[in-house]
Amino acid sequence: MALSDSTLDLLYDRTEGWVAGLRLAALSLAGHPDPERFAAEFGGSERTVAEYLLAEVLERQPEQARRLLLRTSILPRVNGELADLLTGGSGGERVLQQLEEAGAFVISLDARRSWFRYHSSSPISCSWS
Repeated sequence: MALSDSTLDLLYDRTEGWVAGLRLAALSLAGHPDPERFAAEFGGSERTVAEYLLAEVLERQPEQARRLLLRTSILPRVNGELADLLTGGSGGERVLQQLEEAGAFVISLDARRSWFRYHSSSPISCSWS
């Protein structure tokens, strides 16, 4: 499919350059009658994206990580202590660091890797809360 440079730039910005997000945007755009308009409205919470991530990513996470992701998804940022409080568990900081290392929706906000946020285009930050 051919998209204008401005539309490609917009998709890149909306996905923060996240390769999987770009791929999912392309899948969502495939066969759409107005791909330019769809791309302009793309926010990462479309049904196709959410279904893919639920089936392929979230369900493959260990129970502890899945619980942490779902229970902390409403927060603008999270650290291990807060995650532990919301999940009723322990080891939240370690789980967040492992998720970041695996490229699974989590971005570190500080040099010590103690505060995190969810990738803005992931359905975890948009629709699974």
